[in-house]
Amino acid sequence: MKTRENTDTAALNNRILKRFGLTTLIGFFLATAPARADDALDSVRWWQRNPLPTGQHLLTVTAGPDAFIAGGENGLILRSVHGAYWETIETPVFDSFTRSFFTGGEYTVAGTYRILTSPDGTRWEDRTPDFLGVGYELIYGLDRSGDRWAAVTPDAAYFSPDGLDWYPVPFHAYRSIHSIALGPDRLVVGLNNGTVLVHRLGVDEGWVEISLGSAGDAAASVRFAEGLYGARVNGVLFTSADGFEWETQPVEDEWSVPFSPLRVGWNHPDSELSDTFPELAGCYDVACSPDGTWVGVGSAGLIVTSIDGLNWIRRDSGAGPTLYGMARINGRWIAGGADGLIMESADGIHWNTTAV
Repeated sequence: MKTRENTDTAALNNRILKRFGLTTLIGFFLATAPARADDALDSVRWWQRNPLPTGQHLLTVTAGPDAFIAGGENGLILRSVHGAYWETIETPVFDSFTRSFFTGGEYTVAGTYRILTSPDGTRWEDRTPDFLGVGYELIYGLDRSGDRWAAVTPDAAYFSPDGLDWYPVPFHAYRSIHSIALGPDRLVVGLNNGTVLVHRLGVDEGWVEISLGSAGDAAASVRFAEGLYGARVNGVLFTSADGFEWETQPVEDEWSVPFSPLRVGWNHPDSELSDTFPELAGCYDVACSPDGTWVGVGSAGLIVTSIDGLNWIRRDSGAGPTLYGMARINGRWIAGGADGLIMESADGIHWNTTAV
């Protein structure tokens, strides 16, 4: 006979069984959830969505025939065909890339510990010599011209005719190294006191020291292009055919032919550059287009332009982060900087933030 008591007891038993079953089921999923989650994470590729294209600092930008390349912190490389949309490229290292260029038919990026090359900006190979990098000597300067390489550390300099075999050159810098320039038969090193050191490869044992400014002057930015060595100290441009005899160039002619297609690298914003060009105080990089348009980028989103290299106009970039590097190709200007900021412009005057 079904009584109220029996019915209540059965209902209670059913509730207990259901609760026990639910608890058992929950316990089963809790016990297996970590493994299932780990399996799921292992099989899923993750993409950064905010901020885009990256939140890391971009420290160098270069251009080749195929694409723009931007290098930054923790092995970060971004690639863009048109400069408007960027893809993140995986690299095998976690160095912060501060130098980049296109020469010898391939892109090269370098930091303090690693040197990478790529034929297209997508597939990267570690080309760091065994005696440089982590656990060895740090890379303070790197330059490349075709297949020829040069690298400088605080206590040594190295030259390679092919990027495979490296030969040491006796060297010791008593001041901080700012930049280096590799010419056909000699190496020029710019120091942070307005001095350059010159070494004739395969000829001399030592170095010749040449002062391009007064004591305490800012760093010497050196480059080699179109058969000339160039050095900039406090906004003054020096050129030399042999690295030993230097001439001061008029401001209106600076970089007009030999440097116009290249990144030249300005002195640090804290230098005395503002004494020569007040509008350029805070610039980290300056480049010139074939049509004679000059563009400079720097601290706090600074962008300046000039049609003669003498008179400069500040432009509104609409950005706050510092812009560290820039490049130009196929009629487009590209600038990269802090917090992953990338900006592009068709004329150097009107700028837009780009996306991946």
